[in-house]
Amino acid sequence: MDLSYSEHLIQIPNLCGAINLESINLQGCISLVQVPSCFKNLDKLELLDLSDCENLKDGMENLPLNIRELKLCRTAIEELPSSVRSLLGLLDLDMSGCNNLKYGMESLPLNLKKLRLCGTAIQVVPSSIGCLMGLSHLDLYNCKRLKCLPKSIWKLKSLGWLDLSNCPNLIELEDCTSSSLRYLKISGCTGLRSIIELPSSLTCLDANNCSSLETISSWRTPTAQDYDPQVQHKNNKSKGEIYNFEQCLKLDDNTRNNVFTNVARRRILSAQDDISYLEMVYPGSEILWGFSYRALYGNSFIQLPPKLFNINDSRFKFVFCAVFVFKISRPETKIRFRFNFTTSMYSSVRGSFNYEDSCTLQVNNNSDHVIVRYATIDLRHVFGVNWSSVCRMVTGASFHVFMEQEKSVNWKIKQFGFELANTWGASNILKVKRPWN
Repeated sequence: MDLSYSEHLIQIPNLCGAINLESINLQGCISLVQVPSCFKNLDKLELLDLSDCENLKDGMENLPLNIRELKLCRTAIEELPSSVRSLLGLLDLDMSGCNNLKYGMESLPLNLKKLRLCGTAIQVVPSSIGCLMGLSHLDLYNCKRLKCLPKSIWKLKSLGWLDLSNCPNLIELEDCTSSSLRYLKISGCTGLRSIIELPSSLTCLDANNCSSLETISSWRTPTAQDYDPQVQHKNNKSKGEIYNFEQCLKLDDNTRNNVFTNVARRRILSAQDDISYLEMVYPGSEILWGFSYRALYGNSFIQLPPKLFNINDSRFKFVFCAVFVFKISRPETKIRFRFNFTTSMYSSVRGSFNYEDSCTLQVNNNSDHVIVRYATIDLRHVFGVNWSSVCRMVTGASFHVFMEQEKSVNWKIKQFGFELANTWGASNILKVKRPWN
């Protein structure tokens, strides 16, 4: 039943004759002030949308016990009543934008899988959230009064997705290594100063503009379980990893030079056969150690020996690292990277080939940042079905990094290194050497 945006709807007629209703949409019914009492008899009702019922405040006790998805976004609810705890069929609860909601989180039903509390007035997440053993998705975006998280939240083995972005009063993340988080977003947590330890399971971490963040004490090395194919398919369909620390300018030297360096190396070593790309961005003025091919200062080109492409595996694995700086601010821009190949081919076949890809960054002016990118390309897509024969005929190769649609006066590559995983093998990729003079 769809009565959405019925602005003058004050009450719902008796629905005793509509006991087979499975969904009701009352979104935008701004005159509705409570959940109708007749709803508690709708045993087959699974979806109830009360979003944007901006005057709705009461009647939660009238919700049917078997409801599975409940949308209360941007309503006037101030407290979640204890009656909600009895909704054991409820799997998805969305209370985003309930600006007055402060209390009642202890009443959350135990079988919840998804919980969205974005923009609410809650200050504390109760320790009882650790009882929601099936919770997989928790969204606390823009909870500006949120000050801390309970230790019990990190023991939720099903919790794979946590958004804490724009929570300016959150000061510290405690040891969360016992969690199974794969996606963690803390961007815009301007009060966050320290992270005790990050779990090895993370495949996406967005900490952009954590302007007070000073230290990450430790970051666990990934285990075989972290790259379990079933887990990867379920939680990370793109099979890539992204770690973003743009504009975290207060990070200490240990975090930048040791923690990030070790994480990049170890994750690339551990995940070569399980991911197609890895990307890490953080403030810094030095590229990682151990790159055999380096560009001269300010140069964004690297010439590569043709023999590197005489390989047996069409999966071409490489790592590049660059220090870049922008002279102007941009909400976002793309760093593009390109391979150019020339070959000694028969006249009937073209003798030049190229491959190009990109990654997106959010940048501010005059701050040096490091990007580390591991990627895999399929040479069959570059050279065609006869890729192996073409590779043996490569006479010239180069790698180029540049900013999409940006004038060269607006940006600069200060350092640039490149490494081929296919040539040196997994055991030697990014091996540690002394820094260059």
